[in-house]
Amino acid sequence: MRSLTRLCDSAAASRERVRTAVVEGRKAWKEALGVIAGLGADHVVAGHKRPGRPDSPGILAETRAYIDDFEDCVARTASTEELYQAMLEIHPDRVNPGALWGSARSVKG
Repeated sequence: MRSLTRLCDSAAASRERVRTAVVEGRKAWKEALGVIAGLGADHVVAGHKRPGRPDSPGILAETRAYIDDFEDCVARTASTEELYQAMLEIHPDRVNPGALWGSARSVKG
């Protein structure tokens, strides 16, 4: 029984480390967006976008808003599914909902 308790404690600690890394990753992502915006580029090529969308610097603000919305939804939802659905309501046409699902799972477990 003692080893099972240690295993559960270890799993919980691992989940918390992942959650912390995810939060820090979003923070670093937003900081990087600020650095890129500060360069004053005329064109910004997004790594994941719908074909045909322009390579406009406006994508930086859109991405930052998406991350902010995600953080707001994390705070007001209780489960992976609720977080996923809340984000889809705000951003129904965002490319790659599979990535959103993975992010929701990493935060909510």
